[in-house]
Amino acid sequence: AIASPVYALKGPKMIVNDHAPNFPLKHAHKDMKLASDMAKEAGVEFSVMDKAEELFAKARGDADLNVADQDFSAVFEAVHKESKGEFSKKRKRS
Repeated sequence: AIASPVYALKGPKMIVNDHAPNFPLKHAHKDMKLASDMAKEAGVEFSVMDKAEELFAKARGDADLNVADQDFSAVFEAVHKESKGEFSKKRKRS
């Protein structure tokens, strides 16, 4: 099990597609992009953050999802959109 305060707060809401904003995805993405750019300028390896930033950018720009103003946890919806897992398949049907 995951023992994380963020997961304890966001996890149950993410499962039921509740992304009422505490910190909008568009702002989380902006901060992530700034950190990624600063790391590149400093020559620091930041590939995990770069991949996360790409995912946030994809979710933020997806007109079908329309999650830019929702909580940053709504990035989860972009994962579901492309997932072929059973949970995502069931969730797409409901």
